[in-house]
Amino acid sequence: MAIIVAYLNKILGFYEGITLIPSRYNLALMDWMQLTLETHKDQADFVSEILIGLESVSITFSDTHDDEIFEPPVGETPLWPDTTIKALFDLEIDQAHVQSMLLQLCDIKQSSFELLKDRVWEDECKKDFHAMQFGQRIWICPSWEDASKLPNDAVVTFGFAHHGKMHLSCLMMPW
Repeated sequence: MAIIVAYLNKILGFYEGITLIPSRYNLALMDWMQLTLETHKDQADFVSEILIGLESVSITFSDTHDDEIFEPPVGETPLWPDTTIKALFDLEIDQAHVQSMLLQLCDIKQSSFELLKDRVWEDECKKDFHAMQFGQRIWICPSWEDASKLPNDAVVTFGFAHHGKMHLSCLMMPW
């Protein structure tokens, strides 16, 4: 495994002493510990930096209360007033230490860890995308679905149509 890590670091142009993937990670094992916590948007970046310092390998921000953000101005990256943060850690992470540091440095009193089991993520994503009908005859069908189950006179294209502009364009077609 160390050979793979060294090779990845070399081909991606990383210099000695700076690594892409710390050698302590077992790349064959893909189970993770996922930390979930809630914070205010003013503190989200600071909490994120603390989590990175505590060796988080991934951080995700999401909306806590279904507050929508539509088309932010160019150059802005707004966050929701109340933001949920999910961070992934190696399985052997000292959970008590992470929670203690979050309490001391960020005054985060509530957080929880859960085991995130390995899954085939490509298949997991496919569960959310299915054939969609627009008008009487046009269907957009992902390549992994069986288009032969659609009506015989359907005009079929492959893709997602989940992007707002594509969805609206399909609805406006006269067929």
